[in-house]
Amino acid sequence: MKPDWIWNIADCLTFLETAEGVIASPINTENGEEIAATIGDLIAMYPASSNVVASMKYHNEANYRKQYEAIAKHLKEGKASTDTLPLTVPSVLKDYIKSRTADTQALLVRAERINAAITHAIEGLRSVLSKVKEDRKMSNYAQQV
Repeated sequence: MKPDWIWNIADCLTFLETAEGVIASPINTENGEEIAATIGDLIAMYPASSNVVASMKYHNEANYRKQYEAIAKHLKEGKASTDTLPLTVPSVLKDYIKSRTADTQALLVRAERINAAITHAIEGLRSVLSKVKEDRKMSNYAQQV
C-alpha cells in the first residue's frame, strides 16, 4: 500500500515543470528585491522537491517490482522458451527489467537533478545578492565622501 505522502506521477511532473520554470526564468541581477524574491520562491519549493524525489524513487521501485513479478510469474508458469531462457540469468534479468522501467528511472533522475538545481540556484543567487549589497554599500559610501 502506498503511503499518503507519496505524490502521484502527474503531480510530480507538474511540480518539476514549475520548478524548472522558476530556475530557468531570467532575473535582473542588479535588483536585490527580485533576487531575494526568487531565493524565497526556491526555498519554498525545496521541501516539495525532496518529496518529489522520494515519490519518484517509490514509483521507480514499484515499477521495477511489477516488471520483476510479471517475469517471475511467466517463468514459474513454465512459459519459458528458448527466447526467454536468457532472462533466467540474474544479471541479464536485471538489465532487462531496467530497460522496461526506463521511463520511471528517467523521471527519478530528473527529480534528483531539479532538486540539486534548486540548491545550487539558491547558493548562486545568495552570492549575487551579496554582491548587490556590497555594490550598494560602496555606492552609498562614495556618495557620502
